[in-house]
Amino acid sequence: MFDDKRIYKESLKRDRGETLMMAFLFLASVAAVFGGVTQGLQGHFVRRVSYNDIVIAIGSFAMLGFPKRGRVIDTGAACCGTGAAIRALTHYLHAPSRLQRLAAMNGQALKLIGFLLFAISSALWLRDAHRQKGMPQEHRSLP
Repeated sequence: MFDDKRIYKESLKRDRGETLMMAFLFLASVAAVFGGVTQGLQGHFVRRVSYNDIVIAIGSFAMLGFPKRGRVIDTGAACCGTGAAIRALTHYLHAPSRLQRLAAMNGQALKLIGFLLFAISSALWLRDAHRQKGMPQEHRSLP
């Protein structure tokens, strides 16, 4: 016979880790959106291109290869990766400064859209996980 209490405790341990990860994703996404909006309102779209942009682009596109979490997360990753890749390409291909500024503004907008999609997706996941808190893992349907 199966030990239902043991299975339930193991599923709670697994859920805690996943819930903490989604809560961190939500908080980081909201902080990035507020930071980006603040920079945009102050007119600081252009910042120096660094290796972080390349890491963001590669990481975002690599995230698309992992098992699917949903269209919203995939779209957010594609937006963040595209914005960072455009900025890095225009900088390292020595495009004119007006084109680099336009790429920076568009990259900032794409990054904000991506992080907003991450925040929405993680908030919906946390809402659904909270509603189904008392159910064992086998009976849940995650988004």
